[in-house]
Amino acid sequence: MTAGVSFRRRCFLFFSGWYTIWFFVGLLFLTFGWQPLFNHWEDFLFLALAGIVLLLAVMPWLGTARTWIAFVWVALVSGGIEALGATTGIPFGHYHYTAGMGPRLGGVLPLAIPFAWWVVLLPLQIYAQLRAGGRRPWLLPVLVGFFAMLIDLALEPVATQLRGYWVWEQSGPWYGVPWQNFLGWWLTATVISAGLVPLIGKPRPGSAASWMAQRIAFLLLVSVLASFWAAALANAMWPALGALTLVTLAAAYPLFSPPAGSR
Repeated sequence: MTAGVSFRRRCFLFFSGWYTIWFFVGLLFLTFGWQPLFNHWEDFLFLALAGIVLLLAVMPWLGTARTWIAFVWVALVSGGIEALGATTGIPFGHYHYTAGMGPRLGGVLPLAIPFAWWVVLLPLQIYAQLRAGGRRPWLLPVLVGFFAMLIDLALEPVATQLRGYWVWEQSGPWYGVPWQNFLGWWLTATVISAGLVPLIGKPRPGSAASWMAQRIAFLLLVSVLASFWAAALANAMWPALGALTLVTLAAAYPLFSPPAGSR
């Protein structure tokens, strides 16, 4: 084991340990409705730790350079479009962020947002890309974008009604969320996914690193969804709970199925 690999492994174990602790602490706070400890920085730390763990998990599989380029691509595009949305209403509709997600860049964009997109989108991307096996690459981003939109639909009620991460300035039929938001999510996720297709390329699907990366990616996604699920259950948000249950079960499926690309 080289020094670089050993250091990366130690970093992975360190951040994974802290993420696990933070997850269970956060689960207690969400379930019992306790007040934040660190002025909402705990929500930012939760997503940042998840993003860092995912970054370190896929690095042995995709390679250091491709992993960093993929992360920067997701962060820049998602952050840029979300900042545009918060200031102009395009493409999601009119809304503004609060201090609920922790520190904000320029008082507009929460630093947690790029990590959230990374944790949601990358597991979907690597699974779909390996399952597709190079077939119909033009269709893959559209499908990834669609499933990312479904995840947002399930997360929105807790994010807005309970956690107050952002406030909608126009109303809509799903817990006050306008339908334009979901179309905006589909479009944004499709654009990001299209950029990830050549970045991810054709990694070694049958390797141990591939198996580990896929499992950790979906475990992180399921854990994020589970925290929202617990909050919806504690507050009897039954339609939202139903949506969260469906997307959580769908995200958990790859954990119990053969790794994508192993056939």
